[in-house]
Amino acid sequence: MNKILLKSTMLMVATLGGTLMAVTVNAATQTTTSNITFTNGGLGIAHAPKSISFGKHAITGQDQVFGEVDTTQGKETNSSMTVGDYTGQVTKGWTLTAKLQTADFNGLELSINPEGTEATTGYATFTNQTLNGSEKPISSVTDDKMSLEKPETQFNLGAKIHVPANIHLDAKAYSNTIDWNLQNAPQ
Repeated sequence: MNKILLKSTMLMVATLGGTLMAVTVNAATQTTTSNITFTNGGLGIAHAPKSISFGKHAITGQDQVFGEVDTTQGKETNSSMTVGDYTGQVTKGWTLTAKLQTADFNGLELSINPEGTEATTGYATFTNQTLNGSEKPISSVTDDKMSLEKPETQFNLGAKIHVPANIHLDAKAYSNTIDWNLQNAPQ
């Protein structure tokens, strides 16, 4: 009896194993399309310093140049600006200009000496300027460099105050306002 039981168990296993191997599954495939649409996000100044301080200095009558100072820490600093180009196009460049609201800054000369980062110098142009009441180009990207442009162009201002020798200064604080203007047109 043991022989018969063993033979029938082996026959069932062989039949069951053969059945499992013979079964095939037909899989159905489907496709799904996904999409997203972007719109023009605009061109703008993404970041500009609220103020630039050159510290406190004694009147000497001598020719002097002062760099920007972080008044909270009392040490030299360098403000930065960022132009954000989220227009989604690569054909039209831009120009950032600056001017002083009051052209006569009591004989003081405020200069901007912009310096791009390593990532921006391949496509953006930076121009040193002594500001007055007329708009002066500070940074720009020409039409032919737009394909290289990054969405954010950041650069250090390198702001300095030049105090010419023998100008009359009162012992007080002097201030002026810089007007920044960003245009969607290279100069």
